[in-house]
Amino acid sequence: MVTVIRLDLSAHCVETEIRRQYNIRISRYFKAGASGDKADLEREIELLLEALENFDFKRLRSRHSFLAGSSHDDIRLIRDAGGRARIQHNGNIIDADHYL
Repeated sequence: MVTVIRLDLSAHCVETEIRRQYNIRISRYFKAGASGDKADLEREIELLLEALENFDFKRLRSRHSFLAGSSHDDIRLIRDAGGRARIQHNGNIIDADHYL
């Protein structure tokens, strides 16, 4: 199953937005009545956690200015066909050397 999370970088950098999305989903997961979408939330939480633990955010921000914030581009965190967390910018996967 494909997992895609839209990132809003208009007000902050990619690291802050991924952390924010992670916290939102953790909160939603533990709220009563969230049982219907727990499987989706688990996949999203796993993807966000993988990014937080493995992405070299400093390198990403230095190489791709749109990840530093103040961007209104279409930026998404996705799981690629190989199962790795990736960042997609306006439909294109950015370079693969973003892992620590």
